[in-house]
Amino acid sequence: MKKSVSLIGMPACGKSTVAPLLAGNLDLKVVEIDLLIQQKFCLLLKELIEKYGIDGFKAIESDVIKNIHGESLCISTGGSAIYLPRAMIHLKNISKIVFLDTSYETITQRIGDIDKRGVVYKKGQSLKSLFDERQLLCRHYADISVKTEDKTATQIAAEIGDRVL
Repeated sequence: MKKSVSLIGMPACGKSTVAPLLAGNLDLKVVEIDLLIQQKFCLLLKELIEKYGIDGFKAIESDVIKNIHGESLCISTGGSAIYLPRAMIHLKNISKIVFLDTSYETITQRIGDIDKRGVVYKKGQSLKSLFDERQLLCRHYADISVKTEDKTATQIAAEIGDRVL
């Protein structure tokens, strides 16, 4: 069994909320990709996207992910990690990949202003189109999918723990 777990899913699906709970349950160390990127550059995600563009940001994100090594990690990816094939292959090699499958309706309630949040999306792309595109990629990469509707973060973390053991 791989000793690390990577969480993927849409922005606002709960990756950052579930990660520390799951890490506590399984005695893992939390690795927050978005925080690592922001700390490395001393900029918010939205500022990095503005400064380097989408392709530049994706290159930064890919580099950060590919430099994660070790065991017993709970890796909370950014929502755009699934656009990075080499990074996802690296995560697949070092961890079980868990897709937090959250409905479009829930995402729209939680996400707020995607520009202020620092979400990677094409100019003019609707949230629905982004959601549909990312759902396909998440399903492609996931070893395990967990439906999150009507569950607390604690319940989601417990279900993941049961399924990855």
